[in-house]
Amino acid sequence: MASKILIVEDDSDIVDLLTYNLGQAGFETEAIFDGGDALLRAIENPPDLIILDL
Repeated sequence: MASKILIVEDDSDIVDLLTYNLGQAGFETEAIFDGGDALLRAIENPPDLIILDL
């Protein structure tokens, strides 16, 4: 089972880059563009790792 990574980033180019590279490394990714939505998603279905744009 692949580890789940939640990407919280508002720049779609960075999301595409991270999604592609992490997917090639065998990770399952989900991208969210808003912090509030990311918090709800993390509570509902916790990922193994969160990559957060500050």
